[in-house]
Amino acid sequence: MTLKNLVNDFLKQYGEQKEEELKFYQCYKDDPKTLCYLVGWAKKSNGKTHPHQYRISTSVKSYLEKFLFENFNTIQKLTEFDDLLNLLVRIKGMKQLTAFDAATRIGVCFKLSPKKVYIHRGAYKGAKVLLGNKIRGRNFLYMHELPPELQTLTPLQAEDFLCIYKDDFLKMGIPTKSCYVESQTKTTICYNQ
Repeated sequence: MTLKNLVNDFLKQYGEQKEEELKFYQCYKDDPKTLCYLVGWAKKSNGKTHPHQYRISTSVKSYLEKFLFENFNTIQKLTEFDDLLNLLVRIKGMKQLTAFDAATRIGVCFKLSPKKVYIHRGAYKGAKVLLGNKIRGRNFLYMHELPPELQTLTPLQAEDFLCIYKDDFLKMGIPTKSCYVESQTKTTICYNQ
C-alpha cells in the first residue's frame, strides 16, 4: 500500500465524517448555552462523549463550558482559528488536544478552521514517521511541509489522517527520516528539510 492509497482510503472512509459531526455543532450557533454545553462536555451528535475526552475530568469540562459561555461574545468576534485556540489553551488543566478539539467544534460555528496541521498525540506520531526529526519540538506543520500525496486534504483532514494511519505508515516501511523509497516504484522521495 502506498501513501496515495492510504489518502484515498481515508477520503473514502472518513472524508466527510468529521464535517458531518461538525455540522451538528453549527445547529446550535444561535443557542450559546446549549452550544457551550455540547462543546465543553465534548458531546457528539449521538449524545456520547467524544473518545478524545473520555479521561478529561468533570471539573475541567465544567469549567470549559462556563468559560465558553462567559466568553461567547469574544469568541464570535474572532477572525482566526489560532486566536481561538490560544484562548482555550490558557485554561488551567486544558491539554492541547482537548483545546484543539473544542476550538474546532465551536470554531466551525463562526467559520474558524485550522490553516495549519496541528500535531499532538497520534497525529504527532504519524508526522514523526513521515517527516522524522523535522517535527521535533513543534506543535503544528504547514500543509506544504507534508508529502505531496497529502496536499489534497484540508489541514483538519491531514491531522485526522496522520493520527488514524500512523501505524500503517510503519507497515509501509517508511523509515523515520525525511527520505524513503516508494516500494512499488523504487523511487526515492525526499521532503524539504
